[in-house]
Order: sequence, then structure tokens, then C-alpha cells
Amino acid sequence: MAPAGRALPGALPPAVRSVPPPPHLRLDDPWSAVPVTPDGVELALVARWMARPHVELFWHQAWSQDAWAREVAAQRAGAHSRPWLVHVDATPVAYVEVYR
Repeated sequence: MAPAGRALPGALPPAVRSVPPPPHLRLDDPWSAVPVTPDGVELALVARWMARPHVELFWHQAWSQDAWAREVAAQRAGAHSRPWLVHVDATPVAYVEVYR
């Protein structure tokens, strides 16, 4: 299944359109954040995690890696959200999307 997209209904007011994307995630050691990119190595991990049965049960995003690449590209092209992998001691532990 491909991502449905994240377009908001109706026209957005200029004040909303002018707001920049969420800021870069900055975490204190031992935590760190790595941006997820459409062609990055972290994308395969995101696709695997989201396809796990207990995750799919609630998020319904067991998409192919290609579909995740399209989703991440769409997020990074807009200003609404940014996808990240959160690490502890350089080990990935969570996929998060930061919204403005």
C-alpha cells in the first residue's frame, strides 16, 4: 500500500504558509537524531520497523521502501513535518516525525 499523502484540506492562510519547517532536532548525549532522507540508509530500517506486526496494527504503514521514500520526500519537500531516527549511544531506537 502506498502512503495516502499528508495534504491539508482547503487553502492555507498566508500566515500558516509562511511558517518555516520544524527546527533540526537537537538532543543531549547519549541521545542523538539523524534526519531520515529518501535515499538514506536509515530508510530501510524505518520500512522494517513500520512493517512489524505490532506497529502495523496501530499505524497501518507497512509500506515498501519505495513508498517510504516517496513519503519522506514529500515531508522534506514541504514545511509541515520532518522525519527523524532517534539514537541512544549511536544505536537507533525510534522513528519520529516532528510537526510544526
